[in-house]
Amino acid sequence: MKEAGTKLRAHIDFRGAEPLSPDKIAFGTVLIVPGVEFQGRTEAILLVGPKSKIIRHKHKDDNESYIVMDHVDEKKLVISETCYRGGEHELENLSENRWLVVKSVKWV
Repeated sequence: MKEAGTKLRAHIDFRGAEPLSPDKIAFGTVLIVPGVEFQGRTEAILLVGPKSKIIRHKHKDDNESYIVMDHVDEKKLVISETCYRGGEHELENLSENRWLVVKSVKWV
C-alpha cells in the first residue's frame, strides 16, 4: 500500500516522444508520445518539462481528459481534469526539477 504523498511509477516507453507543436507551448519543453485511436478516442502521453506551460486553448470539436500519472496527493487522489466541448484550459508545470507525465484522452 502506498503512503500518503508518495509517487506512482508508470512503465511507459518514451522512445517515441517528439516535441509538441511550438504553437501550443507558452514556454519550456513539452514532448508528446503519439497515441493510439480506439473506438472514437485518441490517447497520448504528454511529458511536460519543469517550468513549462501548454497555452490556454479551447476545445471546439472535441472533449479532453487528462490525468497526471505520476502523482498522488496527500489524500491519495490522482490529479485529473476534463475539458468538455466549448471549454478551455491550460497546463503548467511549476516544478523546478520534475517532469509531469500526463495521459491525454480526446473524444468527440
